Amino acid sequence: MPGLRFMLFGLVFILTITGFARAGKPSGEDILKKVDDASSSPTGGRQTAQLEIKEPGKEARTIKFKSATKGTRLIRIDFQSPGNVKGMRFLALSPSQMYAYVPAQRKVRRLGSHVMAMGLMGSAFSHKEMSLITYGSLYTAKLDSQDAKTWTLHLTARPDSEAPYPRLELVVQKDNAVVAKIRYFNEKGIQIKVEHRKDAQCYGSKCIAKHLTMESSVTPGQISVLRILEWEHDAKIKDSFFTVQAMRRTR
Repeated sequence: MPGLRFMLFGLVFILTITGFARAGKPSGEDILKKVDDASSSPTGGRQTAQLEIKEPGKEARTIKFKSATKGTRLIRIDFQSPGNVKGMRFLALSPSQMYAYVPAQRKVRRLGSHVMAMGLMGSAFSHKEMSLITYGSLYTAKLDSQDAKTWTLHLTARPDSEAPYPRLELVVQKDNAVVAKIRYFNEKGIQIKVEHRKDAQCYGSKCIAKHLTMESSVTPGQISVLRILEWEHDAKIKDSFFTVQAMRRTR
């Protein structure tokens, strides 16, 4: 009987330790939910931003714009300067439904898939990346590794989803669930871009990275830096702001 008690004690000890280990290692899906919760706002958020564009063989350019987001999908960008882009607008209702307004023509046109893959105003950021607010509805997540400060997730596009890339790799900060690095892969599993994020700012549970650098892995020297100059995390924006009709209005 002492031997049986010893065996039972050993079993309880192993199960307890295993439970602690599982509790200390969240799943990839759990972590991705933290990321989505931290980056999205059901009432809406507003940003004033500056985009610095560097292309091989060309002079660097700077574009300023205001953007608005709401929920997990709605995004609108209003370009402020320079003069040749002032008044232009971009609207994303989903990763596969995007529109652009050109003031000179006073027309709104839906973007085709080939345009979505192009750089936004010639930058290393494409329309596809700019349409991503959250990831959970588009990707499954697997925890690949972790260290004292970060988790590394492998994301795979969900079947029949509108995921703009078949696979992503995210490095997530543990203290605030802000994404610090994203690697973008094409259908052949080749990395085509890498994005670095830093200077996180948080209000309660909502956080944003205020300095983003996107670098092409295909075109050497194509680098763009996006700086968030102002951020309103609880803007209470009406859904009607994110419509084709609203894009046509002058104010």
